[in-house]
Amino acid sequence: MVGVEEVFNQVSRGNLLRRPELMKSDPSRRNQKKFCRFHGNVGHHTNDCADLKDEIERVIREGRLQEFRAERRPRNDDHGGQNDGRRREDNQRPEDREPVGVIRTVLGGPYIGGDSRRSQKDYAHEASGVYQERF
Repeated sequence: MVGVEEVFNQVSRGNLLRRPELMKSDPSRRNQKKFCRFHGNVGHHTNDCADLKDEIERVIREGRLQEFRAERRPRNDDHGGQNDGRRREDNQRPEDREPVGVIRTVLGGPYIGGDSRRSQKDYAHEASGVYQERF
């Protein structure tokens, strides 16, 4: 796996990355011991720069920098048979598991759906739906 700063070192000479927005925090309150080469300013290390990470991901999604694209490796779920029951349950799709509980809500009010009859019908249809959220 290649670090963010290493990718930045290899692509900074080209015009692949857009210039970042200025840092919004007060310069006097930033950590003066940390320097970000992407921003050209103090406050955080280049490896910790969220803007740089987002920009690198954008460029990779556009089909460039494919040499830095991470390969997805299959997970190794074989742990010698330990916790097999729990592990099998964790791997089930959320819609296959039984709900843990029910949360009932009350929605209402004469104008909550909007002013038009159509928007009120749409709201009533949406509000009468049964939704199952897994968490």
